[in-house]
Amino acid sequence: ARPVAARGTPGNRGLALGGGCGIVGLTCASLGCPRVAFSDRDGGALDLARRGVAANGFGGCTFDRRAWGSIQNGERFALVVGSDLIYDPGVVAPLITTAAASLAPGGRFVLAQSFALGDASSKALADACAEHKLALEVVESAGEARVWEMVSICGL
Repeated sequence: ARPVAARGTPGNRGLALGGGCGIVGLTCASLGCPRVAFSDRDGGALDLARRGVAANGFGGCTFDRRAWGSIQNGERFALVVGSDLIYDPGVVAPLITTAAASLAPGGRFVLAQSFALGDASSKALADACAEHKLALEVVESAGEARVWEMVSICGL
């Protein structure tokens, strides 16, 4: 997490997409992001994230149920993060749509994947990033695992 965090400060607000039990959002908070929004479509997962936030004494965190592909209240974040979210090529477009719509100007989306995407998901990721004018860069890799960073290329 520290090498990825070293690429840029998280700003004052981060969004954990598909946050599950909260470990990715908790990592953001522990690395200095003062306000983290935890989102997942599963209310039980958000309950676990709430417990993690309370157990670690982090303030300024919010929790909301968020379906990918929907745009929530126009709020923008300097940092959007997710891990192991691409389990099928069909989830890529809604995930990238939500991430792109959630990025503040100059913001970045960091996505980690611990297993190979496969050709269809890899193509879907590249296509969705191109559609939303996001530059896609592998910033860490080991075996089949990857960490990507996506930033807007608008105005470049």
